[in-house]
Amino acid sequence: MISINHFNKKTYEIPDKEIDCFLSKINSSQALKFVRDKNTDKKFIETYRNWLFSNKNYMMNSLDEKKFNSYIISGITQSFHDFYQIHHNKILKVRRGEYPYHKVFFKSIGRKWGWIEDEGLHSNDFVIISYPFSGNGSIGHETKEILNLCNRYQVPVLLDCCFWGLSSPLSIDLTEYPCIEIVSFSLSKFFNIGRLRIGMMYSKYKEQASGAILGPYNYVNSWSAYIAFELMNHFPINYMYNKYRKAQKAVCKELHIEPSETLFFGLSKEEKWKDFSRDGVFNRIYLSEAISQFVLSQSMDK
Repeated sequence: MISINHFNKKTYEIPDKEIDCFLSKINSSQALKFVRDKNTDKKFIETYRNWLFSNKNYMMNSLDEKKFNSYIISGITQSFHDFYQIHHNKILKVRRGEYPYHKVFFKSIGRKWGWIEDEGLHSNDFVIISYPFSGNGSIGHETKEILNLCNRYQVPVLLDCCFWGLSSPLSIDLTEYPCIEIVSFSLSKFFNIGRLRIGMMYSKYKEQASGAILGPYNYVNSWSAYIAFELMNHFPINYMYNKYRKAQKAVCKELHIEPSETLFFGLSKEEKWKDFSRDGVFNRIYLSEAISQFVLSQSMDK
Protein backbone atom coordinates (compact mmCIF):
# COMPACT_ATOMS: atom_id res chain seq x y z
CA MET A 1 0.00 0.00 0.00
CA ILE A 2 1.44 3.37 -1.04
CA SER A 3 0.88 6.23 1.40
CA ILE A 4 1.15 10.00 1.02
CA ASN A 5 4.20 9.83 3.31
CA HIS A 6 6.20 8.25 0.48
CA PHE A 7 6.37 11.55 -1.39
CA ASN A 8 8.62 14.56 -1.32
CA LYS A 9 8.04 17.98 -2.85
CA LYS A 10 11.51 18.03 -4.36
CA THR A 11 12.48 16.38 -7.63
CA TYR A 12 14.27 13.09 -7.24
CA GLU A 13 15.23 10.70 -10.03
CA ILE A 14 14.37 7.02 -10.20
CA PRO A 15 17.35 4.97 -8.92
CA ASP A 16 17.52 2.38 -11.66
CA LYS A 17 19.24 -0.86 -10.64
CA GLU A 18 20.76 -1.55 -14.07
CA ILE A 19 22.13 1.97 -14.44
CA ASP A 20 23.62 1.89 -10.94
CA CYS A 21 25.20 -1.49 -11.65
CA PHE A 22 26.70 -0.16 -14.88
CA LEU A 23 28.07 2.91 -13.09
CA SER A 24 29.73 0.74 -10.44
CA LYS A 25 31.79 -0.93 -13.18
CA ILE A 26 33.12 2.24 -14.82
CA ASN A 27 36.80 1.75 -15.64
CA SER A 28 38.92 4.61 -14.26
CA SER A 29 41.81 3.85 -16.65
CA GLN A 30 39.48 4.18 -19.63
CA ALA A 31 38.05 7.35 -18.12
CA LEU A 32 41.51 8.87 -17.79
CA LYS A 33 42.28 8.00 -21.40
CA PHE A 34 39.05 9.67 -22.48
CA VAL A 35 39.76 12.81 -20.44
CA ARG A 36 43.22 13.25 -22.00
CA ASP A 37 42.08 12.58 -25.56
CA LYS A 38 42.22 15.77 -27.65
CA ASN A 39 39.07 14.66 -29.47
CA THR A 40 37.01 14.13 -26.32
CA ASP A 41 34.70 17.09 -26.85
CA LYS A 42 34.00 16.16 -30.45
CA LYS A 43 33.25 12.54 -29.52
CA PHE A 44 30.95 13.55 -26.70
CA ILE A 45 29.01 16.16 -28.70
CA GLU A 46 28.47 13.74 -31.58
CA THR A 47 27.39 10.91 -29.28
CA TYR A 48 25.04 13.16 -27.32
CA ARG A 49 23.31 14.46 -30.43
CA ASN A 50 22.92 10.97 -31.91
CA TRP A 51 21.52 9.67 -28.62
CA LEU A 52 19.00 12.53 -28.22
CA PHE A 53 17.44 11.92 -31.62
CA SER A 54 18.03 8.19 -32.03
CA ASN A 55 14.35 7.30 -31.60
CA LYS A 56 11.51 8.54 -33.78
CA ASN A 57 9.38 9.14 -30.68
CA TYR A 58 11.63 12.04 -29.63
CA MET A 59 12.21 14.35 -32.55
CA MET A 60 13.49 17.91 -32.77
CA ASN A 61 13.65 18.96 -36.40
CA SER A 62 16.02 21.62 -37.68
CA LEU A 63 18.41 21.85 -34.75
CA ASP A 64 20.72 22.84 -37.57
CA GLU A 65 24.45 22.74 -36.80
CA LYS A 66 24.89 25.76 -39.09
CA LYS A 67 22.47 27.81 -36.94
CA PHE A 68 23.08 26.33 -33.49
CA ASN A 69 26.53 26.03 -31.95
CA SER A 70 27.14 23.03 -29.68
CA TYR A 71 28.59 23.46 -26.18
CA ILE A 72 29.15 20.99 -23.37
CA ILE A 73 27.81 22.59 -20.20
CA SER A 74 27.73 21.99 -16.45
CA GLY A 75 24.08 21.05 -16.45
CA ILE A 76 21.25 23.14 -17.85
CA THR A 77 21.72 25.72 -15.09
CA GLN A 78 24.82 27.04 -16.88
CA SER A 79 22.73 27.76 -19.97
CA PHE A 80 20.20 29.65 -17.83
CA HIS A 81 22.89 32.00 -16.58
CA ASP A 82 24.21 32.49 -20.10
CA PHE A 83 20.71 33.46 -21.22
CA TYR A 84 20.17 35.71 -18.19
CA GLN A 85 23.38 37.58 -19.07
CA ILE A 86 22.78 37.81 -22.81
CA HIS A 87 19.41 39.46 -22.11
CA HIS A 88 20.48 41.43 -19.06
CA ASN A 89 18.43 44.44 -20.19
CA LYS A 90 15.17 42.51 -20.60
CA ILE A 91 12.48 41.18 -18.24
CA LEU A 92 12.27 37.41 -17.69
CA LYS A 93 8.85 35.82 -18.18
CA VAL A 94 7.97 32.24 -17.22
CA ARG A 95 4.82 30.15 -16.93
CA ARG A 96 3.28 29.42 -13.55
CA GLY A 97 4.58 26.02 -12.51
CA GLU A 98 7.93 26.51 -14.25
CA TYR A 99 11.21 25.45 -12.63
CA PRO A 100 11.36 27.70 -9.51
CA TYR A 101 15.08 28.43 -9.81
CA HIS A 102 14.38 31.33 -12.17
CA LYS A 103 12.13 33.32 -9.87
CA VAL A 104 14.28 32.55 -6.81
CA PHE A 105 17.46 33.70 -8.56
CA PHE A 106 15.91 36.85 -10.00
CA LYS A 107 14.43 37.80 -6.64
CA SER A 108 17.85 37.29 -5.02
CA ILE A 109 19.52 39.84 -7.31
CA GLY A 110 16.61 42.25 -7.65
CA ARG A 111 15.98 41.72 -11.36
CA LYS A 112 12.52 42.03 -12.88
CA TRP A 113 10.59 38.90 -13.78
CA GLY A 114 6.91 37.96 -14.12
CA TRP A 115 4.33 35.29 -14.90
CA ILE A 116 3.28 35.04 -18.53
CA GLU A 117 -0.32 34.33 -17.45
CA ASP A 118 -0.49 37.54 -15.39
CA GLU A 119 1.51 40.02 -17.45
CA GLY A 120 1.45 38.68 -20.98
CA LEU A 121 4.41 39.11 -23.32
CA HIS A 122 6.06 42.27 -24.62
CA SER A 123 8.97 43.10 -26.89
CA ASN A 124 11.24 43.82 -23.90
CA ASP A 125 10.79 40.33 -22.43
CA PHE A 126 12.71 37.09 -22.73
CA VAL A 127 11.29 33.66 -21.96
CA ILE A 128 12.52 30.38 -20.52
CA ILE A 129 10.14 27.47 -20.93
CA SER A 130 10.59 23.77 -20.30
CA TYR A 131 9.51 21.12 -22.79
CA PRO A 132 8.15 18.77 -21.47
CA PHE A 133 6.78 21.39 -19.09
CA SER A 134 8.20 21.21 -15.58
CA GLY A 135 4.93 22.26 -13.95
CA ASN A 136 2.91 19.20 -14.92
CA GLY A 137 5.02 17.20 -17.37
CA SER A 138 2.79 18.22 -20.28
CA ILE A 139 3.89 17.94 -23.89
CA GLY A 140 0.66 19.57 -25.02
CA HIS A 141 -0.26 22.62 -27.05
CA GLU A 142 0.28 25.20 -24.28
CA THR A 143 4.02 25.40 -24.82
CA LYS A 144 3.68 25.81 -28.56
CA GLU A 145 1.02 28.49 -28.10
CA ILE A 146 3.46 30.50 -26.00
CA LEU A 147 6.19 29.97 -28.59
CA ASN A 148 3.85 31.33 -31.26
CA LEU A 149 3.32 34.45 -29.13
CA CYS A 150 7.08 34.79 -28.73
CA ASN A 151 7.43 34.65 -32.50
CA ARG A 152 4.81 37.38 -32.86
CA TYR A 153 6.46 39.74 -30.39
CA GLN A 154 10.03 38.74 -31.27
CA VAL A 155 10.68 37.54 -27.72
CA PRO A 156 13.86 35.41 -27.40
CA VAL A 157 13.39 31.95 -25.89
CA LEU A 158 15.48 29.30 -24.16
CA LEU A 159 13.90 25.85 -24.46
CA ASP A 160 14.74 23.73 -21.40
CA CYS A 161 14.58 20.02 -22.30
CA CYS A 162 15.69 18.47 -19.01
CA PHE A 163 12.97 15.76 -19.25
CA TRP A 164 13.76 14.85 -22.86
CA GLY A 165 13.26 11.09 -23.36
CA LEU A 166 11.24 10.74 -20.16
CA SER A 167 7.82 11.55 -21.60
CA SER A 168 5.26 10.30 -24.05
CA PRO A 169 6.34 10.76 -27.68
CA LEU A 170 6.87 14.39 -28.64
CA SER A 171 8.24 16.43 -31.50
CA ILE A 172 8.99 20.03 -32.33
CA ASP A 173 10.15 21.70 -35.53
CA LEU A 174 12.43 24.63 -34.78
CA THR A 175 11.84 26.21 -38.18
CA GLU A 176 8.37 27.10 -36.88
CA TYR A 177 9.87 28.96 -33.92
CA PRO A 178 12.70 31.31 -34.90
CA CYS A 179 12.27 32.89 -31.46
CA ILE A 180 14.14 29.94 -29.92
CA GLU A 181 17.75 31.01 -29.45
CA ILE A 182 19.02 28.30 -27.10
CA VAL A 183 18.02 24.66 -26.58
CA SER A 184 19.46 22.89 -23.54
CA PHE A 185 19.53 19.25 -22.50
CA SER A 186 20.60 17.48 -19.34
CA LEU A 187 21.35 13.88 -18.37
CA SER A 188 20.61 14.44 -14.67
CA LYS A 189 17.00 13.24 -14.61
CA PHE A 190 17.51 10.37 -17.04
CA PHE A 191 20.55 8.70 -15.47
CA ASN A 192 20.23 10.04 -11.90
CA ILE A 193 23.62 11.78 -12.20
CA GLY A 194 22.68 15.34 -11.33
CA ARG A 195 25.77 15.85 -9.18
CA LEU A 196 28.02 15.14 -12.16
CA ARG A 197 26.74 18.38 -13.78
CA ILE A 198 26.83 17.44 -17.43
CA GLY A 199 24.62 18.55 -20.29
CA MET A 200 24.49 20.10 -23.74
CA MET A 201 23.57 23.55 -25.00
CA TYR A 202 22.72 24.38 -28.60
CA SER A 203 22.99 28.14 -29.01
CA LYS A 204 22.59 30.62 -31.86
CA TYR A 205 25.23 32.71 -30.08
CA LYS A 206 28.77 32.01 -31.14
CA GLU A 207 30.74 34.52 -29.10
CA GLN A 208 28.52 35.44 -26.14
CA ALA A 209 28.41 34.06 -22.58
CA SER A 210 30.30 31.29 -20.81
CA GLY A 211 29.51 28.37 -23.13
CA ALA A 212 30.97 30.15 -26.14
CA ILE A 213 33.96 31.52 -24.23
CA LEU A 214 34.96 28.36 -22.36
CA GLY A 215 34.21 25.81 -25.09
CA PRO A 216 37.19 26.54 -27.35
CA TYR A 217 39.51 26.15 -24.33
CA ASN A 218 38.01 22.75 -23.50
CA TYR A 219 37.00 24.03 -20.06
CA VAL A 220 34.45 21.25 -19.58
CA ASN A 221 33.96 18.47 -17.05
CA SER A 222 35.57 15.73 -19.12
CA TRP A 223 35.43 13.15 -16.32
CA SER A 224 31.65 13.52 -16.04
CA ALA A 225 31.46 13.58 -19.83
CA TYR A 226 33.12 10.16 -19.94
CA ILE A 227 30.59 8.63 -17.55
CA ALA A 228 27.73 10.14 -19.53
CA PHE A 229 29.36 9.01 -22.79
CA GLU A 230 29.43 5.40 -21.61
CA LEU A 231 25.85 5.55 -20.30
CA MET A 232 24.52 6.90 -23.59
CA ASN A 233 26.31 4.15 -25.49
CA HIS A 234 24.69 1.53 -23.27
CA PHE A 235 21.15 2.79 -22.54
CA PRO A 236 18.89 4.03 -25.38
CA ILE A 237 16.84 7.23 -25.16
CA ASN A 238 13.58 5.28 -24.61
CA TYR A 239 15.03 3.03 -21.88
CA MET A 240 13.51 4.71 -18.81
CA TYR A 241 10.11 5.42 -20.32
CA ASN A 242 9.69 1.89 -21.66
CA LYS A 243 10.78 0.40 -18.35
CA TYR A 244 8.77 2.52 -15.91
CA ARG A 245 5.67 3.84 -17.71
CA LYS A 246 3.49 0.90 -16.63
CA ALA A 247 4.68 1.31 -13.05
CA GLN A 248 3.84 5.03 -13.15
CA LYS A 249 0.31 4.27 -14.32
CA ALA A 250 -0.14 1.54 -11.69
CA VAL A 251 1.01 3.84 -8.88
CA CYS A 252 -1.29 6.62 -10.09
CA LYS A 253 -4.23 4.21 -10.27
CA GLU A 254 -3.64 3.10 -6.68
CA LEU A 255 -3.42 6.73 -5.52
CA HIS A 256 -6.43 7.83 -7.62
CA ILE A 257 -4.41 10.50 -9.39
CA GLU A 258 -3.70 11.18 -13.06
CA PRO A 259 -0.43 10.02 -14.63
CA SER A 260 1.46 12.90 -16.20
CA GLU A 261 2.78 12.62 -19.73
CA THR A 262 6.21 12.80 -18.12
CA LEU A 263 7.33 9.69 -16.31
CA PHE A 264 8.06 10.94 -12.79
CA PHE A 265 4.83 12.85 -12.08
CA GLY A 266 1.29 12.24 -10.94
CA LEU A 267 -1.32 15.02 -11.00
CA SER A 268 -4.34 15.77 -8.85
CA LYS A 269 -6.71 18.64 -8.04
CA GLU A 270 -7.73 17.07 -4.73
CA GLU A 271 -7.26 19.08 -1.54
CA LYS A 272 -5.15 16.40 0.15
CA TRP A 273 -2.38 17.03 -2.39
CA LYS A 274 -2.36 20.81 -2.01
CA ASP A 275 1.07 20.75 -0.33
CA PHE A 276 2.45 19.63 -3.70
CA SER A 277 1.15 22.69 -5.51
CA ARG A 278 3.35 24.36 -8.15
CA ASP A 279 2.61 28.08 -7.96
CA GLY A 280 -1.03 27.40 -7.08
CA VAL A 281 -1.75 25.87 -10.49
CA PHE A 282 -0.68 22.21 -10.53
CA ASN A 283 -0.56 19.65 -7.73
CA ARG A 284 2.44 17.78 -9.07
CA ILE A 285 3.28 14.65 -7.08
CA TYR A 286 6.77 13.32 -7.64
CA LEU A 287 6.56 9.51 -7.93
CA SER A 288 10.17 8.31 -8.06
CA GLU A 289 10.18 6.54 -4.68
CA ALA A 290 6.71 5.08 -5.16
CA ILE A 291 7.62 3.81 -8.64
CA SER A 292 10.81 2.24 -7.28
CA GLN A 293 8.86 0.52 -4.50
CA PHE A 294 6.27 -0.74 -6.96
CA VAL A 295 8.90 -2.19 -9.32
CA LEU A 296 10.68 -3.81 -6.35
CA SER A 297 7.46 -5.38 -5.08
CA GLN A 298 6.69 -6.73 -8.55
CA SER A 299 10.11 -8.34 -8.86
CA MET A 300 9.76 -9.94 -5.43
CA ASP A 301 6.38 -11.41 -6.38
CA LYS A 302 7.86 -13.25 -9.36
